[in-house]
Amino acid sequence: MERLYSALLKGYSADIRPSITHTKPINVSVYFSLTQIIDMDERHQILTTSAWTRYEWNDFRLVWDPRMYDNVTRIHFPAAAIWRPDVILLDNADEQYGKSITQTDVVVDYLGNINWATACLFTSSCPLDIKFYPFDRQTCVLKYGSWAYDGSKIDIQLGSETGDMSNYVMNTEWNVLRINAEKNPIIYSCCPNDPYPIVDILITIERRPMFYVFNLITPCVLISLIALLSFYMPSNEGEKVTLGVTSLLSTTVFLMLVAEAMPPTSEALPLIGTYYGITIVIVALSTAMSVFTLNIHHSGDHGEQVPPFLQIFAFKILSKVLFIELVPYHSINRHVKFMYEVGQIHFSIHKMTKGAFFQESAHTIAENHAYTAIARALSGENALYRFVPLPRNYF
Repeated sequence: MERLYSALLKGYSADIRPSITHTKPINVSVYFSLTQIIDMDERHQILTTSAWTRYEWNDFRLVWDPRMYDNVTRIHFPAAAIWRPDVILLDNADEQYGKSITQTDVVVDYLGNINWATACLFTSSCPLDIKFYPFDRQTCVLKYGSWAYDGSKIDIQLGSETGDMSNYVMNTEWNVLRINAEKNPIIYSCCPNDPYPIVDILITIERRPMFYVFNLITPCVLISLIALLSFYMPSNEGEKVTLGVTSLLSTTVFLMLVAEAMPPTSEALPLIGTYYGITIVIVALSTAMSVFTLNIHHSGDHGEQVPPFLQIFAFKILSKVLFIELVPYHSINRHVKFMYEVGQIHFSIHKMTKGAFFQESAHTIAENHAYTAIARALSGENALYRFVPLPRNYF
């Protein structure tokens, strides 16, 4: 083995491209094997993967007859001892890229075929489409090519159209759907007549959304529903506004959490960000309506009338939208007179200062009227109740 090693490297130069003629390119086949997805930095749009890259080419200077060397058909050389193609990851995002490549030995057979596999922690740029976050799919491209040699010197070919995942370790956040390989030559502005062959490794990954559903989407839905429940609270409760403000602040906090995880780009607005924005608007409107309702309620305690525009909006427009059929309204005096005529009801008003109520006689009419509101209106306690519904058969 030592005799073969010395014979092959005698007069060998690792700096010279192994080509019989300088016009003939060397065919270099590239194979990609993904080991694990380490991290996806969404904010900086950087993908970190652990993978093996294998290269195959032929060197006519490393050919021997096995019969002359004890039938040895394969031999190992240090990577620095022979010529290697300078195929690297072009879209690398790590300044320590060269130091992270594992320097493994090169395997050479007696026909001069060379097999070199390197393991590396690749840190590559990966532009993200965050429109459907967190239900998104991303396709990251790893570009392999030569810096020094164009297509006339090195012809980079696909060893396989798909990547190898036989040793893949599953990631807790991302699923790998597929790995494809494509050959796309690129032309630089410096050398328009010399295309450089590029091998693109396309890694398509899909996010596991369950974590984000429970921690981002579900709380926002519950907060928006709680904010809408403020409309079911009594109109005189000041906690309506407190509930609305609390819901608004909570939704804003969740929106900030989403914004911190997303890249600061204006190309695509994530739908979850739009959803949070709409929710904030709904909660803000709900809080404003609560303030408006409290204002109307307390204004009625001071004898102020309902504004005419609000009467028109509520009785003519809003009632039609909500499919509510209103009974005609008349003054309180006429209503009370009607009840005396048809029902012979005797009113007994007690405790006018603490809250009025009515006591009906044995001949009370079958209709259930708002006696409390009438008593408050007659006592001058709340002049807001200026209209009371009458039965349909009264007209």
